[in-house]
Amino acid sequence: MSTIEALVTTLSYLRSGERVWFWMNSLVVAGPMLLVQPTRATDAMADLRLMIGLVSPDAYGTEHLGIASLEPDGRVFFRGETLNLALLQRLAQWTAENVEEHPGLCRLKNAVFLQTDEQGSLIKRWEMEYFWKDLPDYAPPVSIKVFSRNLKRLHPGVWAWIWMVDKGPDNQPFACVSPCRGDQQGEAFALLVRQIWSFCSNASKQASGVIQRTEKGTLTVTVAEGLDSATAILDLIRISYGKHFEVLAGLNLLQLERGEFVRGRLLGQRTGNPTLDSVLIRLEQLGKEPVWFGFSSSGKRGKPVLIFASNKAELTAQKGYLDGKGHLFRGQVVMNPKGWVEFHTKNDIAKFLPYLAMWVGHYKKKHKSLKKLDKSRAIQTDSRGNVVARKKNDSLWK
Repeated sequence: MSTIEALVTTLSYLRSGERVWFWMNSLVVAGPMLLVQPTRATDAMADLRLMIGLVSPDAYGTEHLGIASLEPDGRVFFRGETLNLALLQRLAQWTAENVEEHPGLCRLKNAVFLQTDEQGSLIKRWEMEYFWKDLPDYAPPVSIKVFSRNLKRLHPGVWAWIWMVDKGPDNQPFACVSPCRGDQQGEAFALLVRQIWSFCSNASKQASGVIQRTEKGTLTVTVAEGLDSATAILDLIRISYGKHFEVLAGLNLLQLERGEFVRGRLLGQRTGNPTLDSVLIRLEQLGKEPVWFGFSSSGKRGKPVLIFASNKAELTAQKGYLDGKGHLFRGQVVMNPKGWVEFHTKNDIAKFLPYLAMWVGHYKKKHKSLKKLDKSRAIQTDSRGNVVARKKNDSLWK
């Protein structure tokens, strides 16, 4: 692997908050003007010095050493005593000269230089988006739409690698697949996953394995570990993206150990009702973070409908289920520290709790987890977030 390829690989692996040692020299005879080495690596500085010897820095060039890190906004911040504006401009020029052959260098777009003193205190901050204006934005190599398309193209009997994560790019559930053919050891796929992983700074669950379509058309995912995580993530994808992933309903998940079956799951068969499934799945997460909700007293099919979603965009994507002639409510659901569920909305809540109690009463005999919604309370706010009204009626939940 060349030094510039090593640079691109390390940059692609960076996650938010991760730090690397860097070396920079605007006058290099051969090789990149920037080298990096993860601080967590054993003998990191020794390895960095070895790499410096490979790029033939010009004797008249100035060495710049320091620490770089990937910030939550996706930009790389460089910290060092000798950094300056001219060097930032040269880095942008060098990146533009090499980005066509090495697209991963886009990770450097809009980099920030922080000049510090010997104690690490900030002297000057340099950032010039104008220097980088001609560079494309750094983006994941694949999208969730590619996953959907590749699933549909998966022919019976063909095996493919699959990887999934609960909060991928844009903090949405994400997965990708790639044929095993031509990549039997999964090395190319592993590199792809590492590149995507650099966009998943808020991820808490991930799983990987292989996927195949049977002759009957059913999809089967096989994992060595992480069956629960795989089930939860694929369920989130199915619920979050609706009709685009109807193919996931009925998917079989198997966990094998040394080639022996350990246990299995059937995806999307909780109820067969996507709106009810969204509540059952999100209700398990409630308490860790709020979720969005939509409720109609008379939805698309003339019956009450409740939808839970991880964010506003996901809720909007499912608004078709709420279309009808009933009263409509939208907002967020939170778990009060004292143990009850609160529905926050800007809509008039006068009739909300009776409608909600009717919906819960219809389903909770069969789905015991819905008892968590018993004695829910409603809070109405104005456009500024000020509380306008509060409602509770424990007698509704008998």
